[in-house]
Amino acid sequence: MVLIAPDGTVYREHKRIPQGLYERIYSPTPGEWKMVIQPQEVVIPSSPNTASNGFNSNFVARAYTHNRVNNFIASLRKPSIEVNEEIYVYAIVNSIGGAITKQDEKIIAEVTLPNGKKDVVTLLDNGRDAQGHGDDIAGDGIFTGVYYNTVQKGAYGFHFKVNVDKWVLGSDAHKHDQIESSRFLREVRISAGVRDPKDVVTHPEDDPQTQPGNCEVEAAIYRTDDKTLSFEVLATEFYNPITDKHTGEFSLFTGKVILQGLPGFYDFEYVSGNLTYANHITQAKDCYPTYSALQKTLYLPKVVVPMVSVLPDWLLLEGPKLCYKALLKQANTREQIFTLIESIEIPCE
Repeated sequence: MVLIAPDGTVYREHKRIPQGLYERIYSPTPGEWKMVIQPQEVVIPSSPNTASNGFNSNFVARAYTHNRVNNFIASLRKPSIEVNEEIYVYAIVNSIGGAITKQDEKIIAEVTLPNGKKDVVTLLDNGRDAQGHGDDIAGDGIFTGVYYNTVQKGAYGFHFKVNVDKWVLGSDAHKHDQIESSRFLREVRISAGVRDPKDVVTHPEDDPQTQPGNCEVEAAIYRTDDKTLSFEVLATEFYNPITDKHTGEFSLFTGKVILQGLPGFYDFEYVSGNLTYANHITQAKDCYPTYSALQKTLYLPKVVVPMVSVLPDWLLLEGPKLCYKALLKQANTREQIFTLIESIEIPCE
């Protein structure tokens, strides 16, 4: 990949990122930039058993700029509607101190339907049509489009590309000079949802176990062979960043948490926590292992601990299980260390 600036400067050395190549230009030269892609030769299979050399270097090229003066915004009147209802789409181009417009100018967005087919919707700034639909006020810099083909339920994507050149400030209650904007291009994507009111949710997305008074206790398991304490669900408290107080709600994570037992059974070291966010819940106590960053505690509503028999050669044999509620306190100096400070025996059923 080669970048060529308007003044002829050539950029050949680029940073590598997982998506490909990346270049950040500080204080870019005004004008038209060019990107030259050099395809790489790869092996293209011509049949299941043969291969031939050729060029098959697919790529996507994008350029982004942060400009506090020129920007483009697209939005929806409603993020979700029912089938056969209208989707109102708005677009605002800002420059030279406010929303700008141009007489008889159109903004066209490509629409991707739920089945993957393409369509278009046209946005205008010319006021209402004869039926009273469309744009509210002509020339105010707010472009409006109405999309009608919503017979399918699902997600509708809107892809905007605008090429702005010599637009002027939209009309308002104040007089102003007709200063023309400079040329710039912008690209924005938004989406809307279309639902069918006849659909009835028979399997709610919310886990019924997360509702107050209706949860199945997630147990932590203690293993005598490697002295580990493990569980696969963890709840953590939500905090208000302004008051620094617990909101009463929790984040629920799934994965694998392992605490390694240290000599004496009362101390455990946090050695593994590969977790993924799963849900937002309103009750965690006595349902899930729960960590409190404010109290620096780890509460385990159920820990399954096997009784053991010790043979003359010090071989341990596991017997019936005991169950406990347990509270562990996080150390102040070594935050990966948790100490068992309270345990209460409970039925294992």
